[in-house]
Amino acid sequence: MVLYISPLDPRFIRAENAARLIAADDEAITFDDAMDAIIRALFSGAFDPEVSAFDPDFDRPSRPLSDWLQIPVPACNGRLTINQAKLDPPPEEYYCADCKGVALGLISLGYAPGSKDLWRDLYDKREFRWGPNEALSTLTRMDYRNHTEEGRNFLTRIYIPRKAMKRWFEQQSLPVPQFLMPEVKAKTKAEPSVPVINGKRIQGRPEKSAWPAVTSTLLKLRKENPLMQKKAMAFEARQRLSATMPENQIPSINTIQRRMGAIFREHDR
Repeated sequence: MVLYISPLDPRFIRAENAARLIAADDEAITFDDAMDAIIRALFSGAFDPEVSAFDPDFDRPSRPLSDWLQIPVPACNGRLTINQAKLDPPPEEYYCADCKGVALGLISLGYAPGSKDLWRDLYDKREFRWGPNEALSTLTRMDYRNHTEEGRNFLTRIYIPRKAMKRWFEQQSLPVPQFLMPEVKAKTKAEPSVPVINGKRIQGRPEKSAWPAVTSTLLKLRKENPLMQKKAMAFEARQRLSATMPENQIPSINTIQRRMGAIFREHDR
């Protein structure tokens, strides 16, 4: 158990951030589409340690922390002061889990859709530890959109080991997204040569000064409407900026749309 997993931890990526980055790279994929694929994979065991050693207490995994999914769970009263225990929502802690642990958390916290009694019937506690069961099978075949609001909030905040998600893409023979590739430290390079004509150094096309404003506007639009299509977002961003700066300083809609994925990836690192 740990008190907090930082979004800046390079070993993990939050499920909702991964879905947002995947959707940003392909306007045919929505955030919900990407989350649906990720959560189905999660319950199928795709992000489990390659040799699972599931600990029912979650507190003492036999493998390194970075091998496990990290799930947000309300802190137990025994680790809270009297006043902390009165808070709503309560303080949270992160626990190591595999797909079975995520399913057990979703069901035990009452976040699974439908009757709690029905979900209790879907898994047998005697068999739950040892292999696939009705609960996992059901969750693997359930659309992300059909989960409860509390369930979706729980699932989006799960941290997934980056190496496990990268392995999942590779096993499906899909291109590995840039945000899962190991960073290569930039080497110091000599300044590239610049053509000289008639004694004057000829520079390339200057960068438009509006890009900082474009970036902040795009981030604001994404926060307002995460499901907005990339082209519509680029158009709206340009419309807003045209009210405050000259047209010739604002990049074209196509240019904004082309750079949008890189802008969001950089912001979500």
